[in-house]
Amino acid sequence: MTVAVYGATGRTGRLVVSELASQGVECVIGGREPRRVAELAERQRGVVDARTAGLEDPGSLKALLAGCDVVVNCAGSLAGEGMVRAAIETGTHYVDPAGKQPFIR
Repeated sequence: MTVAVYGATGRTGRLVVSELASQGVECVIGGREPRRVAELAERQRGVVDARTAGLEDPGSLKALLAGCDVVVNCAGSLAGEGMVRAAIETGTHYVDPAGKQPFIR
């Protein structure tokens, strides 16, 4: 199983990536800032890929999810609607650890 974590460079995202890696889950980390995403990928074991995706670019969000079974959206409501749409279009399961009900529905 491969899990994409969007917003991976934030506090919640780093915790999620760390926990997934400790359980042996392959992670694709994603975010908006290429430098921060690359730095995290270098430090974190278990990361199989690092991808940047802009919230205003649906194509980049779908590319982020390519080959992933699940996406954990740690960017909160900033990425909610766009990430949900990308998950639906790519058939990727969606998890929102913040429990934002409008995006979960």
